[in-house]
Amino acid sequence: MGVRRLTAADHAGVLEMFGEETDHYYFLIDDLKWNGYAGEQFRVFGEFGHDGRLESLLLNNFNNLTYYSPVEREPEVYRHILGQLSFSKISGPDRLVQRLSQLIPAPQSTLSFMGVVKQALPPGHQPAGIAGADTIASKEELREQYRLLLSTEEYTGLSGDEEAYVSREWSRINSSSDRTVYLRVDGRMVASASTFHEREHSALITGVVTHPAFRNQGYAAKVLAELFHLLLQEGKYPYLFYTNPAARSVYLRAGMEEIFPWRVAFL
Repeated sequence: MGVRRLTAADHAGVLEMFGEETDHYYFLIDDLKWNGYAGEQFRVFGEFGHDGRLESLLLNNFNNLTYYSPVEREPEVYRHILGQLSFSKISGPDRLVQRLSQLIPAPQSTLSFMGVVKQALPPGHQPAGIAGADTIASKEELREQYRLLLSTEEYTGLSGDEEAYVSREWSRINSSSDRTVYLRVDGRMVASASTFHEREHSALITGVVTHPAFRNQGYAAKVLAELFHLLLQEGKYPYLFYTNPAARSVYLRAGMEEIFPWRVAFL
């Protein structure tokens, strides 16, 4: 039946298309629903078969293009609409980006991995001096987290000064469902992990950090496990994107299931 632009009325058909892979893609499905399948810089197109069922999807979200099909098929049917879209990169599971790149040459790309957490690990025993995880709920806690981030090599280039960071993050956590969970050891904040783009069924995980003096003691895995437990209790699947083998090891210990390689190709 061809290709047409999708609307919120197509949501049930989108869920049917994702089928058994739905829990691998809730972060994408939630984004479709949250944006109402519409917007000047948010356009969704679908390929329909002769039986009227949705067979593939093409999402143009701001400067990004993502293609999905549950089976091996060529995205050739979308060639005629590519000129209507605005994008500078393609992202998605490696196998699907490779197929779309046959229509759109992308000379540079990066490869990472994506994982999801479907089941929370049971809470572990708390050694002496270690408190259970807490959620940041004050500006003073944000100041502590800022100093924790600056203690690591990964965040040495953190933009803005302490008060600018506190102001920005305070606004974010009070205007969204996003949160940061942290651990203390003997009263000191030593590890934290955050979410962004929390939606109805999903949350992306970011900012997983442990103070250098407290590494290799399981604190990152513990703070993640507690954050995962909170999210799953609320019906939200945590999703992680990563390249670092050490980070992968921590995520697996905290309950993550590795799903597939994730590629971002740049035009």
